[in-house]
This record gives sequence, C-alpha cells and structure tokens, in this order.
Amino acid sequence: MRAALATKDITISELEGKLTLSILDRILFDSGKAIIKPEGEEVLRKIATVLDQFPGRQIHVTGHTDNVPIRTSQFPSNWELSAARALAAVRFLVEQAGTDPKRLAAVANGEFQPIADNATAEGRASNRRIAIVVLPEVFRLPQPPAEPPPAAPEPVEESPGPAAEPDAPDAP
Repeated sequence: MRAALATKDITISELEGKLTLSILDRILFDSGKAIIKPEGEEVLRKIATVLDQFPGRQIHVTGHTDNVPIRTSQFPSNWELSAARALAAVRFLVEQAGTDPKRLAAVANGEFQPIADNATAEGRASNRRIAIVVLPEVFRLPQPPAEPPPAAPEPVEESPGPAAEPDAPDAP
C-alpha cells in the first residue's frame, strides 16, 4: 500500500489505530478551487482500493487550508473552501469509486489545524491538504442483560379497623 501511494504529495501514517492518508492539494485541486483534477481522480481511485481493505470502518475526509484568506464569492473563507474540497472528494469516492456512503463523513478544518508553519511558502503548501482518515473499529461496551419487568404487587389484605366496643353508645 505504501509503495503504491506514498509520494512527496501523499503521506501515510498510522496512530492510535487510525490510518491517515494525507494528500497535498496541488495533486487534487487548482489553487482556490474545489474541482478535482484528472490526476487527482486517479489518486482517489487508488485510495478507494486501499479503503476497500477496511470494510465496515468509518472514514473521515477532512479538508485543510493554509491561513491565507481566500474571500471569493464562492468561498467567503477557508472554512468553505476546505468543506467544498472534502465534499468533492467524498462525492468522487461514492459516485466514481463505489465507496459505501454510509462509511464516509466530510469534515472542514479550514486553516485551524496546520501541520507546518504558515510563515513559509513550503509550510503553507503542506497545510493545504485533504486527509482521509480510516477510524479504528468501534467496540461497544457489553450491555447488561435486560432486567425482568417488575413483578405485580402482591395484593394487600385489608385489616379490619379498630374493633368497635360492644357497649359503646351510638354517637348522637
């Protein structure tokens, strides 16, 4: 898998059971755009074959940007750009690569989770990326057995009231 995908534009890492494929934006998108380029489609098809190796696992596709404001009519901020890019990748994986949509979620982080220093051009380029994260299997805690319904209350026997005194006069 690493040999087929890992390049200077794609990194693969595993941490705490999460497999992360990080793809720099330049391979997927033109600057300031969210339309996947033909070479990006090829990369996403290869990634889909990797995702198929983890059936049933949830996958987050996360868009990231650098901190340079975009402010276009289509993308008022980096939030919108990162969201549109994540959604474009999700749609491609579902519609073109056949990935089960129930497994996918699009996430937008904008500029707020950089992996490099935005003060340099190289750092900004590293921050403009899509991360495809295969989440670890979720183990659910065993549920305690269902409690039986409460038993019907036992009938209460009525006890006679205080015994009336036989010689007591009737009250007026």
